[in-house]
Amino acid sequence: MFTDAAAASTIWREWHARFGDDDVVHRLRLSIVTNVRPNDPFSYRVVVGPAPESAFDERTKVVFSISRVHEMNPTSSDNLRTFRSAYERSGGCHLGIAVMPPKGDIAQSTLGTLYLSRIRFVAARDIREQDLDVVALSKP
Repeated sequence: MFTDAAAASTIWREWHARFGDDDVVHRLRLSIVTNVRPNDPFSYRVVVGPAPESAFDERTKVVFSISRVHEMNPTSSDNLRTFRSAYERSGGCHLGIAVMPPKGDIAQSTLGTLYLSRIRFVAARDIREQDLDVVALSKP
């Protein structure tokens, strides 16, 4: 979700050039981390970043990774439960980039989508110090 349409468009063009319509080699990493707020059982964070295994080859010595973390604060678990069920049934989902218009109108995703067949669903309590999704545990 972006507020800057130009930034969203730039990122989408770069993603599409790199991944195409379908990330068949799993170079993009998407995780959904649940139970991130003890007093809010429905909150979760979405982590999007590069899959580290796509950066390794026999010459690699150091890998840096930057991920975007977005916190969701729904009033129930209905949407996430429905999404996860549909994802598990179909074996994938379409990830889009959306732009939040001014004045709180409904966000639109008009740039296209990228098909992902690998999403990690993990509870915050199961993330350890060396886990890439540890970035979802820091306070926003």
